Amino acid sequence: MSKPPPERLPPNSPEAEQGILGCVLLEPKQCLPDAQMLIRNPEAFYDLRNRTIWKTMLSMQNNGGIDLVTLLQKLKDKRCLDDCGGLEYISHLPEATPSAANLSYYTAIVAEKFTFRQVIQTCTETIGRIYDGTDEVPELLDGITTRMFEVINQSAAGTGQEYWSINELAAYDTTNDPNAVIGYRDGKTTRYLCKGYGGWIIGQSGIGKSAITHQQAYLFSLGYDFCGITPVKPLRVLIVQSENDIGDNAETAQGILDSIPNITPQLIQRINQNVRVVRCRGKTGQAFCHWLQREIKAWKADVCYVDPLLRFAGIDVSRQDQCTQFLNNCLDPVLANTGVVLLGAHHTGKPKNARETKGWTIYDHAYAGIGSSELVNWARAISIIRVIPEGGFEYILSKRGGRAWATHPSGEFTTSIFMQHAQGKIFWEQTEPPQIPESTSTGKPAGRKSKVDEIATSNLHDFCAACKPEGEGLNDIARRLENHLAKNRFDASKNTCKRAVVALVANAKLLKGEDGLYRKGSEA
Repeated sequence: MSKPPPERLPPNSPEAEQGILGCVLLEPKQCLPDAQMLIRNPEAFYDLRNRTIWKTMLSMQNNGGIDLVTLLQKLKDKRCLDDCGGLEYISHLPEATPSAANLSYYTAIVAEKFTFRQVIQTCTETIGRIYDGTDEVPELLDGITTRMFEVINQSAAGTGQEYWSINELAAYDTTNDPNAVIGYRDGKTTRYLCKGYGGWIIGQSGIGKSAITHQQAYLFSLGYDFCGITPVKPLRVLIVQSENDIGDNAETAQGILDSIPNITPQLIQRINQNVRVVRCRGKTGQAFCHWLQREIKAWKADVCYVDPLLRFAGIDVSRQDQCTQFLNNCLDPVLANTGVVLLGAHHTGKPKNARETKGWTIYDHAYAGIGSSELVNWARAISIIRVIPEGGFEYILSKRGGRAWATHPSGEFTTSIFMQHAQGKIFWEQTEPPQIPESTSTGKPAGRKSKVDEIATSNLHDFCAACKPEGEGLNDIARRLENHLAKNRFDASKNTCKRAVVALVANAKLLKGEDGLYRKGSEA
């Protein structure tokens, strides 16, 4: 009589699981964050002893060091030491790996076995549904597809891979995006900056980048807007600096707190609870990224400003390969693992005169920062601070700037915010757009007109005559203006057309009603 086949266990590797735990005990500060980037789900540990030890290590990472003594004490306190194999099993873990350098091999094995188990589970559940006969074929196939996409996404976590079905994309509600952090208007998310992505604030050295990061941080921590740019909720913010000492930061904090309208001791306390400023020195590259991830998690930050970010990179920023290595391989895993929005301050190169930048679009300004174009490719959003000839400064919202929904003091939409330094204190004050000076001989604007002025002063009788009596929203009328100009061989972006609509209201060719809709004006 033949023996029944032995029961097969689901795919697992107890040796690799022990290897991960051993690496963490050997070098906890480096190995635990690295392992977390790939092991997102504690169930990746098949052995319940190892799973409990892993979860205990995660609970200890922000409360002091992890070593054999502290781990054993923590397990004793939780009354689960015996369930985890006792003193003998745990003491053996550091010996389970010859070197912490093998961590990446162990995590890859454990993640792979976990994926195999999930695939087996999905297939088993599908077979059960087929035998039950309760599902129609379309429902069955849709369920399999959905579950397999979940498995693929989970297995790809930490590797930069994500997969979506067309049904998922078609059904996704972008106006109530749970991943949106900054960009909110009229009860809807505009998705200017979302979880797990980064951007740049670019400007000359000494222009006030540190002050603008503090000012945004304080306002966002209260749920307030910065020149119309609005967070989806009051945010927790971490500010990381390398150059400014306590006195520099104190002057900045005092100037901003003294200038926020209607500030109260209660609001200052809320800012204190939601904003942390930390100075970091002596860390670059991967070591900085490990440190940054721990700080972000400890503070539970929604947004992190790093000033200046490339001070911590330790690379030649003119080399694309080095930029790619730091941004994609070192920094992106931190963003993916924490979900934080990271905004890095960055310097421009040698100052350019007005003639060199004449005719630049907002997209040209995106490349104002010194270094490889890979910096632009990586960034989700880019803003630039520049000195303008008329006096003051222009804060240009370049990449994705239209989604920020910034406004002039008048409330009109803009991708160019005009500002000045407050007198006697550190604070950015928003100003109205500068007026183009008139020529003394003609009474007309001196120099070449801007594209917006060219549109606003052109013959738009047919366009205005086609305005709907019931009115049109800004997006609709700007789109119609864009199409009208294109037919007349005049190229203008949608943002330019929106600004032109505002100018047409100013010269009465269009009328903006109290309902916010645009109609034909008296001078059309």
